[in-house]
Amino acid sequence: DGRVWLDVLDNPSKTESILSWESIEGDTGQLPPEAVPKDIEGAEEAIQQLVDLGYIEPLSEDTQERIRNTRLNLKTNLVRALMDSTRFKDAVPLLEQLAEQQDNDWFAVTLAECYQRGHQTEKAKALISKLSEATQKDSAVLSLMAQIAFGEQQLDKGFQYLLNAQKANPYSVKISCDLGRAYLQQRQDAEAEKLFRNCLKIDSCYAFAHNGLASLYLVRKDFDKAVEHALEAIDLIPHFPEAHFNLGLALTKLAKRREAITAFESCENMRYNLPTVYKLLAKLHGSADPEKAQHYKLMFRQAKARGNLFVADE
Repeated sequence: DGRVWLDVLDNPSKTESILSWESIEGDTGQLPPEAVPKDIEGAEEAIQQLVDLGYIEPLSEDTQERIRNTRLNLKTNLVRALMDSTRFKDAVPLLEQLAEQQDNDWFAVTLAECYQRGHQTEKAKALISKLSEATQKDSAVLSLMAQIAFGEQQLDKGFQYLLNAQKANPYSVKISCDLGRAYLQQRQDAEAEKLFRNCLKIDSCYAFAHNGLASLYLVRKDFDKAVEHALEAIDLIPHFPEAHFNLGLALTKLAKRREAITAFESCENMRYNLPTVYKLLAKLHGSADPEKAQHYKLMFRQAKARGNLFVADE
């Protein structure tokens, strides 16, 4: 009779909806976990079996190339995810495999970085020495060599590596920021400030430059500005332990005890510079909370006895 289907039903059923699958227990309505392929190699083997049995045509060379590229992209993305979560040692086995298989220096350089971040300095140096002369002059490699030199207390050598890296890539905010930190360690705060601010001109959202300025203002005893820049860094990267530490130091100097405790507790949760953090928390709790003060004094002694000096990576 010309009525639309919506009007045909006298009592139309109500469509149920949910705001998010995150609020529902169990699987998300997609494939169950056991049905999701765990690795692309296994999927390739299954396809090859179908080809051998005559069920499907052999894959063309283009298709095989796409499969190889997909496999490489998946592994590369996994490496990046592991590094972003500071799981450098977990990324090493995968990178060792890729560096051997792929004719691409990126994998070797990234593997050397993971060795360095995982405190396997000799392996990092040995790998860098095998790179081509042109690759060794790349700004990323020079910056990595600088970090290795600084770790070995070869400050002048590390400083020179960074200067060479900046010449090779003057627009890299990371290299400029690393150089600014090196200047700050040498108490050349004017040069450091120039570099940090130049980073922010290039990238106003570069959290490490804000954290560099927070460190600089701590040295200058301008604690309000130190708080301002530490908060900027944390706003950009909430899981930034050094910025929380700088914030705690500045708040302590401003006699903002409660806020400083919160900042250092964040460092504790991120396992950053634990002996120092425990010592500062014990002092901040002091007579106001003797029980907590005693707890952190004990934690400080235990961490120091274990040699627990781990500082989370940027």
